[in-house]
Amino acid sequence: MRRDVLIRALAASVAVDPTNRALRQIYAQFLVEDGRGPQALEQCSTLLDQRGDDAEVLELFARAEALCEQTVQAVIDTFPDSIEDLLALWGPPADVDLSVRPDASAVLPVAPIGHLVRPERSLDSLGGIDAIKEALRAFEPHTADSALLASLAGTSGFTLYGPPGAGKQTLIEAFAAELGAVCLTVPVDELLTATLDGRGVDMGTVVDFAARRGRCVIHLQDLEELWVGSASHCSIERAQLTEQIATILDRRVHPSGDLIVVASSSRPWKLPAALVSPGRLGRALFVPPPDLHARAQMIWTALGSEHREAVDVWEVARHTDGFSGDDLARVCRSVLE
Repeated sequence: MRRDVLIRALAASVAVDPTNRALRQIYAQFLVEDGRGPQALEQCSTLLDQRGDDAEVLELFARAEALCEQTVQAVIDTFPDSIEDLLALWGPPADVDLSVRPDASAVLPVAPIGHLVRPERSLDSLGGIDAIKEALRAFEPHTADSALLASLAGTSGFTLYGPPGAGKQTLIEAFAAELGAVCLTVPVDELLTATLDGRGVDMGTVVDFAARRGRCVIHLQDLEELWVGSASHCSIERAQLTEQIATILDRRVHPSGDLIVVASSSRPWKLPAALVSPGRLGRALFVPPPDLHARAQMIWTALGSEHREAVDVWEVARHTDGFSGDDLARVCRSVLE
């Protein structure tokens, strides 16, 4: 069996049985042996979260880190050493819309927790991921047909999951822009802390604030922070906050209304079952690492106006298959430093 076919089979098996530690370790081993550092690093990190003193996994983690460093160095080596080399390189990639920039005026009054923006980038402005964009449009009441809206009856929102830096935040903000809505991003760990420290801020406070903004998408970022493990700190408080969010989803939120609640996670196997059940945030969409086109756009943006025309971003993008948006940002920062 070809190695890439076996790796895809292992990835599917891990997705089906995410708690199978032995299976995940085999998957990580194959990723390392195939030179896929970033993917191997993600799997090893999950294993070490479960058992931080596993010597075999620590060795795999070190090998994966070394692979990532080698890949970053290989990318850095492709950058020019002289002005002459800079001038000889290609210009911007074709068919990539790089004209959209964040608008400082889109920032709205300070939220009780998290941050509120009025995003302007549409789903069409994002490269690739067409299937995900079409799935997100299913939640747009002004574009969806009556049959589609009927299929969403009783559904509060959806959950995006995928590796860190895959673009979940960007997708959710673009989804809000399609609706003509503001986007309130609420990191769940901050919400939990605010609930505990006596500030009088909880999910009800967040929803009341959002409701006064007109149409609003509330983004619960890193929903896995509510997972109650066997040795989880503040497990009672996590359970109480989960129950409060579930009640709000049932009583105050509907995709055809002005409030929509969505969630994101980098560890979907740790999501609270009460929130990702059908009718709440149970519609899950996987956001993979960026494809070639999206990587080129991310690299072009990260390099800044002073450097982008001097770099063959397509060549860099071809050398960074499997890199997340965060990985690409680190590569560009390393080069600029």
